[in-house]
Amino acid sequence: MYTTPNLLTTPATLTLVRDDGAHYTASGMRVPPEDIRSREITEQAVRWLALAEDRTRMRRPTLVAKALSAVAFSVRHGARSLAVPSKLSGTSGRQRALWTMVREHVSPWTELSLDDTGGGLAVRYGDDVLGEVQPKHLGWARPLVPFGLKLYFCRVTGHDYDAYTLGCNVVFGYVGQALDRLLDALGEGALRGPVRLAVSAGDSGVTSGDGASTEAVPAPSEATPAGAGSRGGDGA
Repeated sequence: MYTTPNLLTTPATLTLVRDDGAHYTASGMRVPPEDIRSREITEQAVRWLALAEDRTRMRRPTLVAKALSAVAFSVRHGARSLAVPSKLSGTSGRQRALWTMVREHVSPWTELSLDDTGGGLAVRYGDDVLGEVQPKHLGWARPLVPFGLKLYFCRVTGHDYDAYTLGCNVVFGYVGQALDRLLDALGEGALRGPVRLAVSAGDSGVTSGDGASTEAVPAPSEATPAGAGSRGGDGA
């Protein structure tokens, strides 16, 4: 049975949250909110790694690399909860639907639907099936769907020459929030521990929630559409 590791060995020191919403240590040192968010996302990635190791057959070096990539992606794009970039499988038979995405200029971070077919998780945009969640990710993704896991469109990859078929990059959103909800349902939420953030030799610690919000992952400043000749994505 999956159990999350106890991430902390030293109790965190509670910080004060003042009227401006900023966190301060007991000595009055201000803790930048981006530091709090980055630390929270890192803690979520550790818990995600434990889940993925327990529920999938992917090798640990692969999962560690994926966790690091997810942290970098989440911080870079301003996610409030761990987000995991990926790509769909089974897209070769869904070219018409993908070309519809291209023609309609579907915006990055548009939410997609997840449909549990029993054998996998089909991904839909409206009534069109775009592909499926890769089988290697089903072990960790499927249990999180009832707890708020979302899937967002990132971009269509490929081009219309050299017989190269289109693919689809996606992002699993609210991974950290969904996992924490799962742990709470299993009665293991206490094992998460508070978030601890060192701010100086004498003052350390920030305690807050998992950093989730109702906001979707913000769009980057530039997106690469299909036809640009770039395959894009992390391929994972």
